[in-house]
Amino acid sequence: IQRGVGAAAIYAVAQSTVTVMNSRFHALQSRGAGAAAVYTSDSTVTMDRIHVTECAASNELGVPTLSGEHSAVIVAAEQSEIAIDHAVFGANSDDVILVDQSQAAIDHSSFINGLSGAAVVATGASTITVSNTEINSNLMAATALARAPISLFGGSTATIADCSFTGNVVSDGSLSEPTAGAIFATNAGTSVTVDVAAFSSNHGTALTAGAGSIYLSDAAALTASGCTFAGNTGSSPVSAGAVL
Repeated sequence: IQRGVGAAAIYAVAQSTVTVMNSRFHALQSRGAGAAAVYTSDSTVTMDRIHVTECAASNELGVPTLSGEHSAVIVAAEQSEIAIDHAVFGANSDDVILVDQSQAAIDHSSFINGLSGAAVVATGASTITVSNTEINSNLMAATALARAPISLFGGSTATIADCSFTGNVVSDGSLSEPTAGAIFATNAGTSVTVDVAAFSSNHGTALTAGAGSIYLSDAAALTASGCTFAGNTGSSPVSAGAVL
């Protein structure tokens, strides 16, 4: 259990370079600031064939956090670069990956059976690529920086390619803010490109606005091609099954 500022497993800062292969991170917890498993700042981390399961990252102690007053299972902050390939994220609580002022590439991975947080949150004009990845059967209660399995803020840019979103359910918790069952993007300069993705049986519910698949606000931009939408629902006074 990590209780202060840092990470319960790997802490990489000051232009470090770290490679992690064929490893398992299980039941790690962060109750302070930073990350349950991996925290990187101004560094490069490569992770291949990892399993991250039943980890939790909630800043219960009220410690000022290292990255935008937020914590996650994996945090890439302050000009970091993180590459994740052939990873399995399962039954984690709280947000899994937070990218703040950094770059992240996630390929051939899966985010399944999440218990409360987003799969990926990007903020601070970050750039993320998620490809050949399934994001399925996750339950979320929205927070200030997590409104959908993929949540984009602050001029961040995302490319989503050859991915599937199936059976994700997102509620607005106590925020009364908009949600989406797959992708949420907000703020001017934030953009998402979705290429050949499948959205099925996702649900976003909120007191204000809910989208079954994709929600855009505050001048965020979307480019989509080759996508399929089936059985997605929004539950709200303002709602849509596909894009809102």
